[in-house]
Order: sequence, then structure tokens, then C-alpha cells
Amino acid sequence: MTHSNLYDESLLQIIPQAQQQVAIVRACGRQLIEELAVGGEPSVLAQKIAAITSAAEAAIAAADGHMLALRPVLQAAAEQPARDEAARAALLAARKEALKAGAVTSAPGLSTEYVGKSDSEVLEVIVQRVATTTGLPVELCGPSGSKVAGAAAVEVRMRVEGVLCAMVALAAAGRPEAARAVLMSAEEAASGKDAWDASGHQVFRRASDVATQALCHFAERAQQLVSGRELEPATAASLASSSALEDLLLYLSTYRDLFTRPCSSTGKLLALDPVSNQLLPPIVRPFKRTRQALLAIAQGAETCQAFHVHANVLEE
Repeated sequence: MTHSNLYDESLLQIIPQAQQQVAIVRACGRQLIEELAVGGEPSVLAQKIAAITSAAEAAIAAADGHMLALRPVLQAAAEQPARDEAARAALLAARKEALKAGAVTSAPGLSTEYVGKSDSEVLEVIVQRVATTTGLPVELCGPSGSKVAGAAAVEVRMRVEGVLCAMVALAAAGRPEAARAVLMSAEEAASGKDAWDASGHQVFRRASDVATQALCHFAERAQQLVSGRELEPATAASLASSSALEDLLLYLSTYRDLFTRPCSSTGKLLALDPVSNQLLPPIVRPFKRTRQALLAIAQGAETCQAFHVHANVLEE
């Protein structure tokens, strides 16, 4: 077993234990507030408070122990690895073979069944199909973040419970055209933030940067595909934006394992990000994929690749 695998396994073991202790501290805090609100005979209340405080202190001490155990693991992860040139060469060779075989090209394929439907109908079809394909909750939301019908939707949200929420702002209410894509924590999404806000966490900010690049890529290639077809300008524009939106949502579903999938190049789960100067998981998911390839990854039929920024070899 490699050194990288050892500390990745340590992370997977220690972090849930630390999270459990933090949850205990939170529960103690809530219990303390409830006891103080109810009140009661002073001596009895004092005993209850002492017991709650003791439990919280024990949990804090245990969490401190976990953090001490994590310190060498995080220090090891912070060491910027040299590129594995052999692995890099193998990945590039595989990429070239895939291109020759036609498995990965710039053509996504257009969903021509959208033609003849209203914008809101197309939007609802896209959301339903992506939800079925990915197995993730995908919803049309209004300005307040509440679930709405297609005609009133201003953004699309895809949730990975307890992990993250991918938000896509629409160019106009009910129009199947992506204007912005961001990733946030599940807590941030529940707190009222929308697709025009930015996450307070660097990992989601940096992943959102990649999602923005993907949005531009899907929009550009969809426009290129419709340009060679004999379609009315309005129909061509609607078809391109709808297809690009579906591709984008399928792509965003690949972030469901953001915190558990190691780098396909280095094998590390964490590495020092050169922009934020923080330890981050692999934030790059390659987006130059056909619709068929995106579908295969979203359905789990094909393994999703993930890369740290410094180790990305496929989008160069």
C-alpha cells in the first residue's frame, strides 16, 4: 500500500469520528438551551447543566485528539507531488486512442425532440430526464429557492444530500438557457443563497470556476452544431441552449463524489491548490465529453475521472 493510500484511508477514518464529536457538542448546546429555557429548581438545574457540560467537554477533548491525529496526515497531503510522468503519458495515450475510436469528440449530439415544445415544457423535460438519469434530486426553483413550475423557474438545482448543491441560473424565467453555474454546500443552499451568490468555501468556489468553463464549452459547441442545420434562427437558438443546459446538468452530476474520489493522475485525495493555497480535493472533472459519454458517467456505466488543478492532463 502506498503512502498516499495510507493517509487517504486515515482521512476517511478520522474525519467521520471528528464529525461525530462535533455533532455531540452541538446536541449538548441545544440541550443546554432547552434546560435553561425550562428552568426549574436551582440545585436540580445545576446538576443537569453540569452533566451536559461534562459531556460536551469530553466530546471536545475527543475531537481535539482526532485533530492531532490528522495533523501529520494533512501535512503529508500538503506536499506538492511531482507529476507522475508515466501516469501522465498513459492517460494521454488513452485519450488519443479514444479520439481515434470516436469515443470522445467535440460533438455532443442535439436533442431534436425539443423542437415544437414551449420553453417551459422543454425545461421540465430536461429536469425530469436528468433526474432520472443521475438518480439525483433536480428541481426548478423560483427566486426564493422554492420549487416552482417551469414557466416561473429562474434556476435549476441539483442536490447531493448532505454534500453539495449545484445551481444553474437561467437567462430568463422559464427559458432553458444557462446563464451561470455554481456549486455550494448543502447548508448554504438551504440558508437562502441562490445561483448568483458565491460559496463561502474555497472548494466550492474553485469547483464553480471549472463549472463556468464547462458552461461556456457546452454553449459554444451546441451553437456550432446547429449552425449547419436548416432551422429558423429562433428554433436554432432554443435548440442550442436547451442541449447545452442538459449537457451542463449531466456534467455537474459528476461532482457527487467531490470529497471521496482521489485524483486520477496522482492518486491523492487532497493536494495544495495553487490559487487558494488550501488543501482541496480534485476539483476538475473533464467536460470535453460527448452527450453519450456524459450519460454513461451520470449513469455509472463509465468511471468519472477527477484531477487536481496541477495534475489535469485531459483538458490541456
